[in-house]
Amino acid sequence: MLSFKKCYDRIFKEFKDKLLQEYVMMKNSYLTEYEQNYQLNLQDKNSHIKEIQNHIHDKEEDIETKDKHYQELKAKIFSLLKHKYSLFIKRVYFNEILYFTQLSRREKRLAAYSKNYMYRRNMRHLFCSWRGVSHRWCKKRINKEAIEYERVQRDKELLSLDKEVDALKVYMA
Repeated sequence: MLSFKKCYDRIFKEFKDKLLQEYVMMKNSYLTEYEQNYQLNLQDKNSHIKEIQNHIHDKEEDIETKDKHYQELKAKIFSLLKHKYSLFIKRVYFNEILYFTQLSRREKRLAAYSKNYMYRRNMRHLFCSWRGVSHRWCKKRINKEAIEYERVQRDKELLSLDKEVDALKVYMA
């Protein structure tokens, strides 16, 4: 009986050591997978930020071209006013200047609003989805696979140990 107990303890210790080694390897693989997911999400976030910056740059260029157009129109109007056209023409061009300034102010205000709104919305969606995918999903998956892996390994080891115990019983008899 003592030799059986010693043999059983030795086999159980070997099983426990193997199981711990498997757990360490599994943990390391999950950590590397988590780090890879994190890096991919970080790259995705940076690409979205670059897209938004490009969009902002395009909007700023549009504002600059409209400002140049406004300056050209203003210069034309002033040159026409210097030539002493009739009062009617002066009034029409003056109303046109007022309309264009109101229009350009409105466009600048809308462009700034849309730029800020799109940037904030995209950042919020990006970080919410990034946090949700890379954190909760990964933790749930790790826990589920760890339980399944432990059960499979335990069943394998117990089956092999059961065969060895049966062999020892036959040997002891």
